[in-house]
Amino acid sequence: MKHLIFRLLISSVCFFTAFQASFARETTFVSLSPAVTEIFYAIGAQNQLLGVSTECDYPLDVKKKEKVGNAFYVNKEKLLKLSPDYLVTVEGFQYQNSKNLNIEIKTVCFQMDSVNSVYNAILSLGKLSGKQSQATKLVKDIDNQILNLKPHKQKRILYLIQLNPMITVGKKSFLADVIRKSGQINVTDNIDAFYLSVSNEYLITTKPDIIVICYKSNAEKLKQMFPYTKIIYLTEEQNSIINRPGPNIFKAVKYFSEL
Repeated sequence: MKHLIFRLLISSVCFFTAFQASFARETTFVSLSPAVTEIFYAIGAQNQLLGVSTECDYPLDVKKKEKVGNAFYVNKEKLLKLSPDYLVTVEGFQYQNSKNLNIEIKTVCFQMDSVNSVYNAILSLGKLSGKQSQATKLVKDIDNQILNLKPHKQKRILYLIQLNPMITVGKKSFLADVIRKSGQINVTDNIDAFYLSVSNEYLITTKPDIIVICYKSNAEKLKQMFPYTKIIYLTEEQNSIINRPGPNIFKAVKYFSEL
């Protein structure tokens, strides 16, 4: 009889513990970065994402999420109502954070300046959200795909963010690392900067094989400067993939690899 009572007591404790665990509150987030928002979906933590920025547009389900503003303005009332555990953003877009808003919400800010930094962000969010195994698998899958990419013939790439003024990417930029990982050559990789404005005279010295431009714009002057160079304009979809340091980073590396 004593053994039976002991077994029943142990079973009750185990059931109560499991019951408590099933109702344990998950860590919740608000994302101010489209790249961060994509990571949450990629690791299966989208239900813990209470709100997003107005710039977050992928995947389609994100349209159902509460919009709290963007990296430069956050609706304090909405944020307080959602009451997330963490406000997540990326460096360069952290104008508004818990300190600026004067509220007790922890802020996580990621520096996305390389492919490895994207991996670190995925793993960190996996740990915070309790999705460590999914995050680890995602990073492993992306890295394996990138390692298997090899360009048929190495090309010199000039990547232009805009034409007037001419703005390109230096070696500190996330995009420079994407081009590097693709096996191609970023012609401005010798410049110790993230993004910078460059002169026409300097661009001519870079001697690119291919020029990739973010947005469709008047490039007549560029064509005169580089009459024998292939000029490519990114589509809106390609723009979102290449300029967003998130889980689709493999597609960005693949794009440059196949140029």
